[in-house]
Amino acid sequence: MGDDSGNAANGSENPDLIRRVEDVMGEQIPVRNQSSSAAAPNPIPPPATDDMTIPNEVAEAPISEPMLPKNDGAEEGEQAPVDTPEPEQDDNPEAVPVPPETVIDDDVTDRAVAGIMAEESDIVLSATQPQPFKDTRPPKEPRSFRTMIKNKWFWGVVVIVIVTFFAVPYTRYTFLGLFIKKDALITVVDSKTQVPVSGAIVSFAGTTIRTNGDGAATVKAPLGSHAVSVTKQYFKNYSGHIMVGFKNASAPHRIEMVATGRPVSVTIMDTITHRPLSEATISVLDTTAKTNAQGQATIVVPPTSTTYSATLTAPQYHTLSAQLSVAPATTTTNTYYLLPDGKIFFLSNLSGKIDVVSTNLDGSERTTVLAGTGNEDPYNTQLIASRDWKYLVLKSQRTTKNPGLYLIDTSTGQVTNFDTGDADFTLIGWSGHDFLYDVVRNSYNLWQNGREVIKSYDADNNQLNQLDQTLGEGGTNDYAGQSYGSFVVMNNLLLYTSNWTSYNSGGQYDLSGKTDAIVSIAPNGQNKKNVKTFDAAQTSFVQGTQYLPEVVYYVANDSTNNNPSYYVYNNGAFAASTTINQSSFNTQYPTYLYSPSGNSTFWSEMRDGQYSDFVGDANAGSSKQLLSLSPYQSYGWFSDDYVIVSKGTNELDIMSSTGFPDGVTQPLKISNYYSPPQGYSASLSGYSYGGL
Repeated sequence: MGDDSGNAANGSENPDLIRRVEDVMGEQIPVRNQSSSAAAPNPIPPPATDDMTIPNEVAEAPISEPMLPKNDGAEEGEQAPVDTPEPEQDDNPEAVPVPPETVIDDDVTDRAVAGIMAEESDIVLSATQPQPFKDTRPPKEPRSFRTMIKNKWFWGVVVIVIVTFFAVPYTRYTFLGLFIKKDALITVVDSKTQVPVSGAIVSFAGTTIRTNGDGAATVKAPLGSHAVSVTKQYFKNYSGHIMVGFKNASAPHRIEMVATGRPVSVTIMDTITHRPLSEATISVLDTTAKTNAQGQATIVVPPTSTTYSATLTAPQYHTLSAQLSVAPATTTTNTYYLLPDGKIFFLSNLSGKIDVVSTNLDGSERTTVLAGTGNEDPYNTQLIASRDWKYLVLKSQRTTKNPGLYLIDTSTGQVTNFDTGDADFTLIGWSGHDFLYDVVRNSYNLWQNGREVIKSYDADNNQLNQLDQTLGEGGTNDYAGQSYGSFVVMNNLLLYTSNWTSYNSGGQYDLSGKTDAIVSIAPNGQNKKNVKTFDAAQTSFVQGTQYLPEVVYYVANDSTNNNPSYYVYNNGAFAASTTINQSSFNTQYPTYLYSPSGNSTFWSEMRDGQYSDFVGDANAGSSKQLLSLSPYQSYGWFSDDYVIVSKGTNELDIMSSTGFPDGVTQPLKISNYYSPPQGYSASLSGYSYGGL
């Protein structure tokens, strides 16, 4: 125990203060002896009465033993011993308690309590509440996962483990291969000639695939090392391993195979363009090879013969049977030409009648599709093909009565007569698989309604539609009636002109209130509208001419002063024009033939009395000249790769739509054909082929 002065100095024990608190609380609080030799009994305060007022803060505060001071004599690191007071003994058993009638003065009590609360409350609380022992060392956190990941040593160990694991390729790629796959490129070549080995069977990472014309095969494989095997007839089998990694996956893994037979080089080209064919297949005995982008391939055959029969095939080409020559040298070159699939249809009177015939693109396999009857009019027989050559429309008089229109389905050979009668048929052309034409009925007069009718025939659905018909009025001597003309097909739309014509034996027929017009309509008869109308009483005629694939010039002539007004229709937009004049309007412009895709056009222009042939984009822009000052005139397209030309009026030829390659100077002849002397209105055939 420390001395009395120490206790007073730190304020932890103040006997006077404690005694005063005891007086207030009405309880006897033992006070430590100042020394063991001077112990004296504590006075017993009188019990509290009901009249005493005790502040709540004091009354409710717990009174406990104050923390004893540290024993200065304790060893460092040991807790100081605590002096626990012995229970008080009743030294004076005969002591008499304070008489109950003893009363504490209220004023004195109030002043004492107020003083304590105002001046010494903190000391009271400090003296009456125990002070816990404070450990100044930082608390230790439990070793949780969160604590571990904050420890730099933990991450050091993790990094070392990962680096060690991934430093070994086998473990690294075996693990990553569970989650990651890469495209592995494998190329197979002949060990002696170093040329690609096509058609080899590659087994790798659970996949079996054949090499292409470049001797290449691509397999999606997990990262890591995988066994690979390659086999092909007349080659030694190959087996090995390929490592698929992050960086080398896209790089070719080269495999060399040893040939046991004799290699033969083969080159395959297009018959028409003389351009190389890739992915063409050469089959000899029980082995095959494919050509690369240069049309070349090497096939290995047994060294037992100097020639072998081969079959050459390519997608969308005719199959060719050929003889491969195997020279005594290591290799020898064999060059062959494959003909594109497809048929050309045209008129022919080789039989003495006007027939519809077909041939391959080189004129081979000639076939009569529809034989003539002998009733055909040699001046009025026409054949028009759709852009994809799926359908043909034949205008012909096949009976002794009237001409008619016949649909020929080129895929089946089926023939359908969809219109006939005592009429003049004007073929406008194809818009997709809708055929457009104009009919003038010979038994009708100009003043009768319906004398002229514009029709369309939906070849896919075998449906005939009436798009428009003329109106008329009056009689034999005084009449007025409409007529149609200037037909142009573009962008799934038909443009034409409508004009009123009148006759009055006694003077001028009154056309007041009637209109001439430029009209547009869809091939199925919908969306008909007047692009521009003119007062028929003031207009002598409205006429149009196609200037470019999507541009049409129009002129409306004023009947009162004979002054023309010019207009231009440009891809749906219509406006008056100040740049067109009579000369530019009367110029004969080319017939622009659209390719099947509609992305290109083909046309001919007369220069110095001969033809110059061009291809361009959809509006004849970015033109390229194919032929100059030649006898070949544009006739049509066959796919987007080839164009058909007519030489004079009796020969059909075919050539590349991009011009001649090296070594080719003229188109490939297809066949002679029959062209009617009347010919065909070229300005109307932009979406159709043939009929020249």
